[in-house]
Amino acid sequence: MTRVLIPGSWSVELLARGLSAGPVSIPPEFGSAKAQVRARVILSAICRSDLREIRRERDHLQTFGHEVVAEVVESSGVPQLYPGYRFVLDPHARVSRTSGFSTHLLLWGAPEDVTAALRFVPPELPPDLALWVEPLACALNCVVAAHTNAPAEARKALVYGAGTYGTIIATLLRSGGLDVTITNRTGRRLEWLRSKAGPWSRGITFTGLEDLQCRQFDLIVDASASVDPATYPFLASLLNNGGQIHVFGGTHARQSLAFGLSLDGIRRKRLCKDLVYENHALRITGSHEASNADFDAAVQLILENRPQHDYRFLHSAHISLGDLVSTLGQLDKSTHYGKPIVFPSTARKNENAALIRHPSRVDLSVPAGNTGGPVTVEPLIVGLCGTDVQMLTGERRCETPVLGHEMVARVAESRSPDYRQGDIVVANPVRKSEPSKVLGHSVPGALQERLAFSSSDIEEGALITYKGPLELGPLVEPLACVFHGMRVTGLVASPVKAVAVIGDGALGLMTALIAEGFAEKVTLFTKASSRKVKVRRALGGQSIAVEHDPYDSKFDTQFDVVFNCTTRASAKTAIAASEFLLRSNGILDMVSGVDELGVGTDSRIEAVQTVRESNVSGMTDIQLIQWEARGKTIQVTGHRGASDVDFESAQTIICRSPEQFRSLIGATLQFAEAAVHMEKVISRASEFGYFRGPYKTLIFGPSLAEHAPEIAAWRPQFKPTIKAVTL
Repeated sequence: MTRVLIPGSWSVELLARGLSAGPVSIPPEFGSAKAQVRARVILSAICRSDLREIRRERDHLQTFGHEVVAEVVESSGVPQLYPGYRFVLDPHARVSRTSGFSTHLLLWGAPEDVTAALRFVPPELPPDLALWVEPLACALNCVVAAHTNAPAEARKALVYGAGTYGTIIATLLRSGGLDVTITNRTGRRLEWLRSKAGPWSRGITFTGLEDLQCRQFDLIVDASASVDPATYPFLASLLNNGGQIHVFGGTHARQSLAFGLSLDGIRRKRLCKDLVYENHALRITGSHEASNADFDAAVQLILENRPQHDYRFLHSAHISLGDLVSTLGQLDKSTHYGKPIVFPSTARKNENAALIRHPSRVDLSVPAGNTGGPVTVEPLIVGLCGTDVQMLTGERRCETPVLGHEMVARVAESRSPDYRQGDIVVANPVRKSEPSKVLGHSVPGALQERLAFSSSDIEEGALITYKGPLELGPLVEPLACVFHGMRVTGLVASPVKAVAVIGDGALGLMTALIAEGFAEKVTLFTKASSRKVKVRRALGGQSIAVEHDPYDSKFDTQFDVVFNCTTRASAKTAIAASEFLLRSNGILDMVSGVDELGVGTDSRIEAVQTVRESNVSGMTDIQLIQWEARGKTIQVTGHRGASDVDFESAQTIICRSPEQFRSLIGATLQFAEAAVHMEKVISRASEFGYFRGPYKTLIFGPSLAEHAPEIAAWRPQFKPTIKAVTL
């Protein structure tokens, strides 16, 4: 039978013959199921149970590749699972599915089962945090079950097993008021976990097996990856009279007898058994799986942003799908600590994963023609610019499949005396000697893991050392362009009375904030009246006036300088408004570009395009043009790029008022997550406005978590509106 494959997909499956990698195959039964879901994977993670399944050591349920965060692309038979519905999997739901170690995930079965399998997580929750919802739900279920049958006077608890689940269970027990100790069969794992001590570990004691004292604990939770019945006499010796052992770790149906009881049966059936061992009363209980309430509680616990329940410190590696088969084999044969995260990329080791733009989709894969150079950087954070949005939607020509020019990066390799490994840099995307060569426009941009710069790039100042707050690095380039506009119009040398800014995107807000230092009055004009409140909030209570109608008679000839920061499609409208707003001999600065379709059909658009192309990379001999409008002379200029002086000034401005500019950041996306949202821009889905509000969107590169974990965990400081979904 001919297999039907999903184009551009990749998956790692566990088959009877072993691991298999290749395009996602659509099973024949998928098409005939009553309910079907196609989803795009954002992130997945490797669970210990995945390794046990590879070794064929797991009984009952097979859940290979179940720790996954994904978004629904389309569904049939389950209208409540709408496109964009973000979810984690409940691996115990009775559905059929393909592997979660994939770029695309298929699920099918009865409508009620498919609905139950996809547990909603709000899109405001970072994917690397959402990955913890399922294990946290299972741990919550364990702790609730253990407390249900625990001695009423229980005060001291021992968690046996210092792996992922043992760590989570220990934090939950400690939050419940118990005095918690965590131990492990081997000392090295315990030492590794101790090295990760932080807010999560306050009140938790790390103790080796040899240092545990008999008759010390009221409750013991066995959270080991594979339960060993032979250890239970030892665990029983640690309990006070009437104490309890709760079985949570993995059990084997054929090897689970302890004290004549089946630990596997106790765990799976959630039983409670009382017995006497060595003249001491003992209770054994067990639990597994998680309920709907556990998943909801896990989401809420993570959203509360408590440091003791942020488990990202356990992330141990970032692996691409292209390397997953070989990596799983290595993990299976060695001892590893922490939780490896899997990106839906086909890149292999030493290759370079990138967000590749296609006409109708965005893939996380390997770009062609990625050549080396004397300096190679790892983009840490990339800002999504309005020009990126225009290139995604086709409003602007783009010659490269890899976007991104607003970046802050770390130097990974250098043969240049001007840069050392580890230096933090930002990019000047425009080359003075070759204006057509623009980073992220005509040559591959920053939305990739590694980016090489040639000798000529370095000589022309393509990289600029950056010493400001890391999360504000992507704002340096647009701020440099804005500051260059301040110099072009003469504001820096001679402050004026009134400045107008047309355009309420992030660029317009930056322009208004800087202009406030060079003018007595600054007025920002929004695209729609309904956006005025949001823009005022983004400006952080500054004294900048926010208006909507530039043709109000009170604004006639009231401004010395107008900055156009609209989209290219709105440039013609903005120019007309400027002719009304400007006094005679006032200056219009085209910070933004013009619609290329208007060139050749509109003389003013063509003139603006010409002057912008003549003023490249902060040139000092700025060209201006002028024309007559409404009985007065209007001066017009424009520019592309900025100079070293402008970049230095932008850094100074950021470092002087970091909180002011941090308030302009409205969303942060992780690398794999960005692909899903960029596709929504391409398709002009309802989330299209997500990228076109007054706030800047930042995309976190894969290397950020390794080199700046405190920033990787940072999110904009505002409370998101969580969409409640009732199923």
